[in-house]
Amino acid sequence: MDKFKMKTLFICLTYIISTSAVFSQSSWLWKNPMLSGNDWYDFQFTDSYTGYTISDNFSILKTTDTGEKWDLIHTKSDLPSGVSGAFRAVFFINSLTGFAGSNAIFKSTDGGLNWTYITSLGVIVRSLYFTDQFTGYAACDKGKIFSTTDGGINWSLQYSAADTTADLNKIVFVSADTGFAVGKKTDCVQNY
Repeated sequence: MDKFKMKTLFICLTYIISTSAVFSQSSWLWKNPMLSGNDWYDFQFTDSYTGYTISDNFSILKTTDTGEKWDLIHTKSDLPSGVSGAFRAVFFINSLTGFAGSNAIFKSTDGGLNWTYITSLGVIVRSLYFTDQFTGYAACDKGKIFSTTDGGINWSLQYSAADTTADLNKIVFVSADTGFAVGKKTDCVQNY
């Protein structure tokens, strides 16, 4: 290879490497110091402006300005007997109707301002997903998946893993009939 081609190749490679490094840099920004101090487990945006996030103390924050400002819209209050833990999952079907899960299911029909206790599932709900306004799924601890076909009014056990040490952390559907759940085996966790 002659010197000109070698120099051109070196310049081209240098340009490619330097621009890829520039474009691969993170554009993540810490948007709100209010979120510090709590563990936040799930979030969802219902459109490009409105989003929700939930925390370990039954708090729900909402943004209506693409995440620039988050307002506390719900906190732990008047929980039914037996409801404990924390919100771990949130899913909104549309701008008004949403669900939150702890060891129970809660429903909002006013954009998250008020939440109604629906039922206790007896296990921690870690992920919620609705394929339409009627059909929804809850991925839970102990390898359980619950479903509803009436818009969240009634929930029934749809699947229970033979290995109950598997906690399901996320459930997503790619179509009305095909979904995936992932999780971890809790007996594999070690404390150091």
